[in-house]
Amino acid sequence: MARSAKPRKRKPASQRSKLPRYVVKLHEDDFFDEEDAEVLRFD
Repeated sequence: MARSAKPRKRKPASQRSKLPRYVVKLHEDDFFDEEDAEVLRFD
């Protein structure tokens, strides 16, 4: 049971980790590039 629990936890954990990672990258780009921030705001 422990083996099946590990892969199951890794799958949802990786998906949740990817979402915040993309958000953090977008925020970093906004702070570094003001022009990109404006484009993202329209999005």
